[in-house]
Amino acid sequence: MSSKATTTTRTENILATLLANQGLLFAKPSLVGRHTYLGRNILAPNSNILEHGDDRGYVPVEWWIGSLVSAGNPVLKPNEGIAQFHIHNESKPVLLTDIVAVAERQVMGIYLHQWPLIKVLDIGGSAVTPVSPEKGGSKHNDTSTRPAEVPPIPAHVHNGYICNGCACGHGKLEAYFFPPLPTNTPAFEATTRLGVKPNTTKETLVRCMRCFGINDTMYDQLNVFPVQPFSGWTIECGVIHAPGPYPTFEVQLPQDDGNLLAWQLGQGLPDAVGRQEELERSMLKSAANEAQLFDEVVNLSLTSDPDFMEQFYHPSLLLDSGGWGRRLQTFFNRFYGEAIEIKAGQRYVRKMDASRVQVLDTVACTDLLCCFSLSLAVGSLSRPWTPTTNLARWWCGPATAP
Repeated sequence: MSSKATTTTRTENILATLLANQGLLFAKPSLVGRHTYLGRNILAPNSNILEHGDDRGYVPVEWWIGSLVSAGNPVLKPNEGIAQFHIHNESKPVLLTDIVAVAERQVMGIYLHQWPLIKVLDIGGSAVTPVSPEKGGSKHNDTSTRPAEVPPIPAHVHNGYICNGCACGHGKLEAYFFPPLPTNTPAFEATTRLGVKPNTTKETLVRCMRCFGINDTMYDQLNVFPVQPFSGWTIECGVIHAPGPYPTFEVQLPQDDGNLLAWQLGQGLPDAVGRQEELERSMLKSAANEAQLFDEVVNLSLTSDPDFMEQFYHPSLLLDSGGWGRRLQTFFNRFYGEAIEIKAGQRYVRKMDASRVQVLDTVACTDLLCCFSLSLAVGSLSRPWTPTTNLARWWCGPATAP
């Protein structure tokens, strides 16, 4: 079959799927592995690198939803992170990049360039004791009074890809929402580190960067906030952050740039050669040194804003409620998102906003439906929804069949 005929057939299959599913596309979960943090075994077994790591030593701690972006890990895996959808008459799920190549207008309208990257993060691992400066990078025989804690994602920043030592393009704006814990997950409290304490200087932060893999002084500079379910944050480009060990929905600009500014909390890198290799691949990425990288990627005025919480913290906003449950706005400003909490045995009909492309995601056993959308997009959908316990079933659209 010619390539033209193959393209025509695939386009027909996609249009037939949209029509048969009333505008819905059902996806296969796209899990992404990382080597920089562990999880709580919520998305998948991911709490131990030795037991759960792949051949790269990466564990599946992120679920990317409706993604057109391939993960930019130091060790690449083909198409890692790109969404795959079940299409009629196709023998295996089709990459979203292949779908929009032949049916962009039908699937994304004219808003492909505005499609975000949406993730569910499973952050966790075993509790560790932060490495103090006095121990020179050794966590053994540490008699300090610092309490053990489940580590966050390592402190990092997003302000563009590093090309020939310089930040290229725009950074990655992102936003978080903390959902309730899935049923049967033991309750726990968590904190998250976002921004740095007011009046923290560049000199202090660069000195902490130079302790990468030696001690955890960088984490002492960050603000610490309690994680509150049904709330969230906006993290601007150039803001230092270390998201805490709690399941997190994240919406961001569609790219996978980032520079670590510290290594994993409580996990020093005692081997000097290995530490330098990790420093170069995870932090510097061709920058000449820590000070140059700081100037390229850190926005000190934003990251040390005395009113950081007032500026960037977002409690959910009640939009609608009734005997069926409640509907909340969970993302704000550049991104828009909703959580729909449905009581057992109830049913809710959500009429989609005709100005937005929609992504809907269910959280297993919580009777919670999360809806993310863009400020501008296409499609409309009115369809009854009953909660499901199947974590793998979710849909995205614009929802009008051609």
